[in-house]
Formats: sequence, C-alpha cells, structure tokens
Amino acid sequence: MTGIARYVQSPDLSKNLKDTDGLGTEATRAGIIELLLTREFLTSSGKQIRATATGRGLIHSLPESASTPDMAARWEAGLNAISQRESSYQTFMQLLQSSLHELIEQSQAAPPELRG
Repeated sequence: MTGIARYVQSPDLSKNLKDTDGLGTEATRAGIIELLLTREFLTSSGKQIRATATGRGLIHSLPESASTPDMAARWEAGLNAISQRESSYQTFMQLLQSSLHELIEQSQAAPPELRG
C-alpha cells in the first residue's frame, strides 16, 4: 500500500516501490482493506486501522517470506514487467506457481502449533 517501501527488506524492491505509489492501486487497496475488515482481520476506529488478534495470529502462522511485503512487491514488479513488455504472462505465472508451492510446503513443514 502507500509508504510500504520502508517495510520491504530487499533494497531493489524498496527502491522500485519508492519510485511508484506503493503496492496496488487506490481501488484495489480499498477493496482489500474492506475484505480484511469484513473478515475481522482488521478493525477500524476513526481513521485508524489496526490488526485484530485474529489478524496477528494469521501473520504469525505464515512462513516469514509471506509475512513481509517483499513477496507482493515482487509480484507487483512482475506485473509491471508484463505491462512494459519486458516479460511474459507465462513466465510470471510459472514463478508465481513455484512460489506458492514453496509456501505450501513451508506451511506443511511448520510445527502443529503454528499451523493452527
């Protein structure tokens, strides 16, 4: 989302996010936040939005690579490369599928208390 670059661990991804308006678009950000509020992963009070205990539990149960914005930033960079005709949809999807399979394997290898 906006200002997310300060939370990204990769310097290259952070620079790319600083050069753009962060992750997603205004419309997708609003939809994602609304969905997280509906599912009670977030709560709002005035202009403040905070994670609920459920939201924090979800983040803590994920592999580290899925709990930082780096993964989403990599996906955003891949989509941008497609739009600039520097990469193909097939290449992006192959990398995405590989990443998701790796996340699933990491989740299955986690201790039972972390899997919920």
